[in-house]
Amino acid sequence: MSRRPIIELLSGGGRLLRPASVPKTISIQVGAAAALRVTVTPSWTKGYTGRELTVTAAWSDATIVPPFNVTFDWGDGLRDSKTGLYSQTLTLTHTYADAAAGVKTITVTVLETATGRTGSGTASVEVRLLLTVDFTADKTSGPAPLAVTFTCSAGRGYSPYSWTLDYGDGSTVESGSGWNGTAFTKTHTYTQQGSYTATLTVTDTLGTAMQAQLTIGSGFFILFPNLRKFFPRIFGKVDEVRQKVRGKMPASEEEARSELAVQL
Repeated sequence: MSRRPIIELLSGGGRLLRPASVPKTISIQVGAAAALRVTVTPSWTKGYTGRELTVTAAWSDATIVPPFNVTFDWGDGLRDSKTGLYSQTLTLTHTYADAAAGVKTITVTVLETATGRTGSGTASVEVRLLLTVDFTADKTSGPAPLAVTFTCSAGRGYSPYSWTLDYGDGSTVESGSGWNGTAFTKTHTYTQQGSYTATLTVTDTLGTAMQAQLTIGSGFFILFPNLRKFFPRIFGKVDEVRQKVRGKMPASEEEARSELAVQL
């Protein structure tokens, strides 16, 4: 309740008495400076060791004051720092070693040097070893018809996998999907004499494809297909004659062999 002036009557007249002033205390609370808002954006969230990762950090606040010091912690024991920045974004790249495969948390910390305010942001990435393919055959040369059993397997990367097997002789390409990489076998018979390249192609769920190839020599004149790279002119002539023989459609294999022997 407010106090009204009081009039005191004295013999010599009256005087105005004012209420005595009462001191007041006002409490002001100052909160901690608001943290900087930091966002972290990686170029991929699933990838491979040995492949470059690009990460962009951005920070903002209504009263932001440069310069800034920025630290990237890659989650594998390594860090990168930049100081005295006047922009509000920073992009860095990093490559994870094979030993660092796994799920990694990237942490970016920003310090506003003028005010001491800080902020941090995080992002997670999964890093795996690159897809591998194993492709073998029980034999790589022999007389036609030549039955070859291929063994196929895959690992690492991101399963399940899809696969194709091209025998290289114009026959139907085999394929499959939903494969976990466990070894399987396929047997194919090369009925015509010649040198063929069998190719196994495996693709993981990220779309990364790897190939493995084998050279198969089938027929009486190609028992050692690896010799081709040492005698390219001779084998070039063999291929040319073989095409001519096929074009003439001999009545029997013996006739083809005889004609081939004469031309060579």
